[in-house]
Formats: sequence, structure tokens, C-alpha cells
Amino acid sequence: MKIGIFATPEGYERSIVEACKELDVQYEIIGIFSHDWIQQFEKADCDGYIIRPPTKTSLWRATFLNRILLIKDRIENKCVPDIESILYYESKIMMLDFYKLNELPHVPSNTFFNLKEALKYAKSTKTFPKMVKSDGGSGSLGVKKINSRSNLIFQIYKSFFTGNIFRGFHSPADFNVYIKTYIKPLWMYFKKMRRSFYPYSERSQGYIHIQEFLQMKTEWRIIKIGESYFGLRKAKGKNGLRSGSGSRGDWTDPPKEILNLVKEWCERLNISTMSFDIFEDMDGEYLINEMQVCFGTISPSQMYINGVPGRYVHVGGKWVFDEGEYCRFNCNLLRIELLKEILYGKESLKPLAMLNN
Repeated sequence: MKIGIFATPEGYERSIVEACKELDVQYEIIGIFSHDWIQQFEKADCDGYIIRPPTKTSLWRATFLNRILLIKDRIENKCVPDIESILYYESKIMMLDFYKLNELPHVPSNTFFNLKEALKYAKSTKTFPKMVKSDGGSGSLGVKKINSRSNLIFQIYKSFFTGNIFRGFHSPADFNVYIKTYIKPLWMYFKKMRRSFYPYSERSQGYIHIQEFLQMKTEWRIIKIGESYFGLRKAKGKNGLRSGSGSRGDWTDPPKEILNLVKEWCERLNISTMSFDIFEDMDGEYLINEMQVCFGTISPSQMYINGVPGRYVHVGGKWVFDEGEYCRFNCNLLRIELLKEILYGKESLKPLAMLNN
């Protein structure tokens, strides 16, 4: 088997290369941001592919996804993760749409591109605080807790206008040129769109994503990669949040109930690999906060039971703990094994315990 690895400016391909070397698997690096990326892709002639989009800038992310979509017919059903799942990776707007379309229990949220609709919502909602989140930022980046109606209305105006209004204005000498060449055209667009939408720029969102604030008992992270499941309870960080706290997990045996839920969701939606961040509310209900198809880990395991690293596998209707450090090289050992299964079937796989050798 020869694996194609798409290299990006963020350098996540390094751990995939290390995992390939560990498993003695051939690989070819394809510089998808190179001027000759098409020639590199065609020359590589790989059996399967490992994909991880960049997220640092919206341009990088859009370029990567657009180029992957151009070769979709040539890599579909031959890549990990699958192409559909990377479309909503690190996009809270797309994730929310995915939850709703697939009837997954999730934290109530709304995304507004229409200024009037956002203001109407802000004036009519009765519950505070709210969480305002950017579409992309990972962890707690771009997350604000809003405690009042007036602050929410301020955040709406800020999301739609602030970055646009001050973009490119550096000194009083620029004022007349700035008004004629930038502000006036944007204002004309805004008027034509009945003062409901404001043109997007890199420095102004042009939308607002508002999530209900929930009192919760805890938050769980449940990871599935192929037949392997891992679970940990997310610890609170200095910011008081569990999501994006930057703190290492609380190594607590995850409830079998939540493992069953994730297994059912993945089977129903044909999800082969995913990380779920799941809130457990005060009534014991489980609600998805985020899903991330691309994830890594500093730790060689994403689950420890009584200090012992391992994973859960579902065998004969029961969850069985299997000891071992399965998440080395940012979980890419398991991704490669999953790709091998997709390409050649389960009979092609080595016993997973051999990944610990």
C-alpha cells in the first residue's frame, strides 16, 4: 500500500510520515499548496490518502477544500477521513446544519447572516447569558460569553460592521479616498440588499453565531477511529470553560451509555472517524457541542482506566477494554489501519495490539 499525504503550511503531515515509517508503509508527500500540485498528485499514483485541512486562515482552508473537491472523483472512498466530513471541519455553521439535517441532539444555536433577523432575535430572546462564537476558531478562540441584551446587540453590530468600517483607513489624508473607494460601494451594496446583509471581508465576519449557554454537569470527549473508541472527561481551564480550556483531560472511565450513543450515531451516519465533544446537562441529557474529524494528541493514549492506557472495542454486544498506547503519532497509526481496511477489507489488518510494539 502506498499512501498519499497532502502537505500544508501547518505541517501536520509530519506525524503521518512518522506513523507510516513505524508501520513500514510506503508514502508520497503531495504539496497541495505548491504551484505544481496537480503534477505531484498525478505522479504520486497512490492507493489511498490521508487528509487534514489547514485552519489558520480562511484562504488556506478554502484553497485546500477546493483543490480536494477538484480531485474528488479520484480519491473518494480511498481517503481518511472521508471528503464529506472535512467540509464541516472547524466550521460551526456547517456543523450546526449537519446536526439539524441528521437530527443529532445538540446545543441550541443560531447563525444569522441577515442583520435584521439577528437584531429581531436579540430583542425577543428571554434567556441570558449567550455564547457568541466565530465560525472557525478552534478551542475557545473567538468565544465570548454575553450576559445582557444590550451587549448582544452591540456584538451583532460589531460582527457585521466594525472590521469593514475601519479597514484600510490609516490617516486623515486617506479619508476622502477611503470614503469614495471603500465605504460608499459597501454602503450601496448594503442599501441594495435592503439593509439586511453586509458584504463580508476577512476582518469582519458578516454573520453572527449565537449558542445558548447551558448549565452542565460535565463535558466528555469521545473519539472513534475505526473500531477503536476512547473517552475522557474534559477538565476546566483557567477561563472557567471545559471547551477549549487547553487543559489535559480527566482520565475517568466514560459511561457506557455515552459510548453506545456515539456508536449509534456513527453507524447511522456511516462515520468512520470522529471526535465528539458532548455536554452532559443537569438532567443527564447528552448534547453535542462540537464534532471534529481531524484531531491529534500529545498523549500516546486518549483514555486511561485506573492509570492504564487503552481503548474500548465493542465485541459480542459488550464494551471490552483493550490495553495499549494506540494514539501515538497523533492517532495516525489507527488512521492508517482504517485506510487499509477501507481499501482491502478487515482481513488485511494486523492485530491492533501489534501497533504497540
